[in-house]
Amino acid sequence: MSRKSPTMPRTPIAIRPRGGFTLLELSIASVVLLIVLGAMVRALTSGSSAFEEGTSVAEADANAQRLLDRIADELRDADFSTFAPAATAPFGSDSLTFNRGRGWAAGALVHGPTQILRSVIDTGELDNGVDDNGNGLIDERRVELVPDVATPAQVFVIGHFVREFAVGELQNGNDDNGNGLRDEGGLSFLSDGNSTLTVRLTIERPTRQGRSIVRTLQTTVRPRNQ
Repeated sequence: MSRKSPTMPRTPIAIRPRGGFTLLELSIASVVLLIVLGAMVRALTSGSSAFEEGTSVAEADANAQRLLDRIADELRDADFSTFAPAATAPFGSDSLTFNRGRGWAAGALVHGPTQILRSVIDTGELDNGVDDNGNGLIDERRVELVPDVATPAQVFVIGHFVREFAVGELQNGNDDNGNGLRDEGGLSFLSDGNSTLTVRLTIERPTRQGRSIVRTLQTTVRPRNQ
């Protein structure tokens, strides 16, 4: 008669819980992710703003230089004796009439038509200390060239964003910024009374960030025709 082997008791199999995250762990991970994303957004926004700011500054510098060069080019062929007004210190002038030389005949310089370079209030603005056209600038000017005063309707606008006054100046009859001129405008012609003319230009341009960029440039012109 066979003997049955004793039955060994079965050891229960341990069931491990499924892997995953607790609610606390998910909350912490979400907070960390939000912090990282926020830092990335701030970095991208800061970089974009800096790029736009740099672009605005470069545009303002280039536009101011182009305008000043254009004014100087118009005056280089002028006859110095035709500049009016005399525009000598302590008062300059924001407009200048002149005649360019067209050539020589019988030993005399032949003049072209009388021209005007001038600063005038820009479109949409009134001379009232208010930003009437809503571009962030107050009483800004533009530069016009009238190639022949006999036909005043023919006017060329050669530049915008000219300040009403140079930096530091007020309309009070004084030399507020200490550069030797009283009530100096954003466009200023100054003659030495002899053979050279100094042109000063102050540009103010609004940026996309709501700031204003101000640049002041100066050049000296010695007309070829004296």
